[in-house]
Parts: sequence; structure tokens; C-alpha cells
Amino acid sequence: MVFVFLETVTAVVLLYLTIVGYNSSNMKLQIHGASSSSSSSLKAKGSLSLFVLEALCEGAMRASDLLGAFLDAGYGASYGKLRYELSRREAVRALHQRNARAMQRYHRLLYQLKRAGLVVSRPSSKGTAFSLTPRGRDKLGKLRAMLLPASPPAAYTKEESARWIIVMFDIPESERKKRDWLRSVLGRLGFTMKQKSVFIGKAKIPEQFLEDMRKLGIFDNVHILEVTKKGSIEEM
Repeated sequence: MVFVFLETVTAVVLLYLTIVGYNSSNMKLQIHGASSSSSSSLKAKGSLSLFVLEALCEGAMRASDLLGAFLDAGYGASYGKLRYELSRREAVRALHQRNARAMQRYHRLLYQLKRAGLVVSRPSSKGTAFSLTPRGRDKLGKLRAMLLPASPPAAYTKEESARWIIVMFDIPESERKKRDWLRSVLGRLGFTMKQKSVFIGKAKIPEQFLEDMRKLGIFDNVHILEVTKKGSIEEM
């Protein structure tokens, strides 16, 4: 607590000395622009004072953050600019802290896997490399069978359609395996990918394909459209 308090005092003193000037002739502090009635100068100083006092009131006790935000924003910067710089610095520091915690969890997990005999480490030109042991491969197979749902085969009877069919889907990243399966099926049926989630082609949609999408729970995320002879688009 004492260290934090001293850091705060240092920040306030440094910022105050930036606001005011030092007159070496009479060894007295003298406010910059005191002889000038410039409203813009007074406004800039008021914004800086407001920024420092609010930051301290909110608990921003790091001298590096306060002083760094002021230096990055530049003298005369608006209150909003100062707040932005302080928020940016706090966000960067928080990101570094999260990354450090994630790295600790990563090394802890690797240690546990090595201790369980699932992975082994060896030195490499880029640092330490890890690989699965036979016991680790066996464990991986069991986890896949337990946690990942089995996808239906990607091969269906291919039959050409007289009309253009458009298939659009919106499957979340958490269902990536199902999304990859869907793209694989559409490609085998003869559809061409126009965008990552939009396929078009002259191929009929097999009924079994629709049933498999229902079993996988992605049927409602897929929209199949047909271009009619009149040029209009109808949902199938």
C-alpha cells in the first residue's frame, strides 16, 4: 500500500509540474500562461486537472498509466483524448495479464499430461517440442469418441437438377466439425462455393442428406433456395 501511494504521489507531482512552469530567476513556481488571458490554455489545464483527479478517484493508481496517457495524448489534449489514452493503456495491461495467466495454465496442463505419461517433450531448433505417447494416442481416441459426435458419411447419390439451387447456412464456430462436413457434402454433390457459407449448383438435394442434417441438429441453420424458370427464388 505504501508503494502504491508513493507511485500515486509521483504521478500527481510530475503532472502538476507539467501544468505549471518553473521560474529559475526567483525559484518560484509560476503557472504557464498566467500573464495571458487565453481561454484555450485555461481550458486545456482544466481538462488535465479533471482527468488526473477523476483517474485517482476511480482508483487508477499507476504512475506509468497516468503519465504515459498524458505524454501520448500530448499537452493541450482534450479531456476525451486523455481518457481514451488511459483506457487504452489499461486495456493493454489487462491483456498482458490475461495472456500471462493463460500461459501459466498452459504450462500447468502440459506438466500434468507429461506426468500422466500422455506426452513427451524433446528439444528442437524452435524450443521444446511435444508429441503424444502410445498411451496419449489411446486417450485421444477415447476422448474423440466420447466428446465428438460421429458425422454421417459425406457421400450421397449425385443427381443433376434442371434448376439452380442455392444453399446458404449459418453454423457457429462451436459446431465447426458439422460445418466442415456440410461443405464437404455440398462439394461432392457438385455445388460451387461462392462464399464460405454460400454454395450454388445444379444438383438435387438428397432426402437422406436432409435427414442427416436434422440428426446433427443443423437443419434450421441451413436455407435451400431454388431459382425458378421465371427467374424468381423460392425456398425449398
